[in-house]
Amino acid sequence: MESANLTLEQKSINKANLAIRSLWCKALSDGTFFNIPRLHRWVRQEYKRGHCRQNRQIVYQGQGYKCKRINRYTVQLSIQSATPRVPIILTVRTNRIITGQIRVIRKDSGNLEIHNLETLMNLDYFKLLNRESSIGVDRGYTEVLATSTGMMLGDGFGKQLTRKTDRITSIGQHKNKLWSLALVKFKDKNPLKAKRIIENNLNNKTELKRRNRDDSYVETIVNTSVKIATQLTDHLIYEDLTSDIPDRRKHMSRRAKNRLHHWQKGTVVERLKVWANRNHTHLTCINCAYSLQVDAATGTLLGSRSGDRAGPLYGGRVAGRPKCGRSDLTSSA
Repeated sequence: MESANLTLEQKSINKANLAIRSLWCKALSDGTFFNIPRLHRWVRQEYKRGHCRQNRQIVYQGQGYKCKRINRYTVQLSIQSATPRVPIILTVRTNRIITGQIRVIRKDSGNLEIHNLETLMNLDYFKLLNRESSIGVDRGYTEVLATSTGMMLGDGFGKQLTRKTDRITSIGQHKNKLWSLALVKFKDKNPLKAKRIIENNLNNKTELKRRNRDDSYVETIVNTSVKIATQLTDHLIYEDLTSDIPDRRKHMSRRAKNRLHHWQKGTVVERLKVWANRNHTHLTCINCAYSLQVDAATGTLLGSRSGDRAGPLYGGRVAGRPKCGRSDLTSSA
């Protein structure tokens, strides 16, 4: 009845308002209300923004900073400052290019912290489907890992470690001779000659670059091998080689001990835990392969041993045990 009492002018106004209302509702649903000034102003007035009671942090969007890579583990971040065209240069230790919204916080010590949200996506998801239920791996020196299925992961690992150890040993021997020569010249009351020998021959700047390059190679090949191994199975069985070989009768040379230095320091085990967590692989650590030499009854090495057969300390006979090596890859698993 009320609509019947409206004039034609009022009905046309109501119809226009209804069209505007439907247009604004559609703009709110698809996010295009920014193009309508009045509606955009109402949204800004009603939107409750977050507050921070401290004046030691600031939030930047992607347009407020630039990020470029310096090297493999460092990036340079240029953020806007209060002075126009004078950015703040920050060096951040990370292997990812920073994108999106960041929060810069000034600590009480004066240092700056950068908070950034990163979503770690497993790009190898399809490789984790239809995996083996259980695989054992044997850690070697010539390669990083040898699986029970016959795969050799990380070939050439031992050659690189041997080359590095031999180089360090050779350089150390020559430097010892030069140190002795410098000491002789100093005792002969020729300190200038000793100073020239030390300054021109006993620096380690170049050697440190070589060691960093070798460490990067070891890290790369270990990461690649461990990543492949954890992608193959749901349950990975490996041996513990973080301790020294418990055999007092076998005296290894100093060179052999140096070659096994990085091999026994737990580098592979550390990366195994990291990649197992990312690829959802369960790890099981068992006794190392050289523990087969230990008498299971007494836990000692005092018994006799002939080939692959071991005799206990107090007589008797122990059944033959398989040797560990590339011929029997499943002996440690």
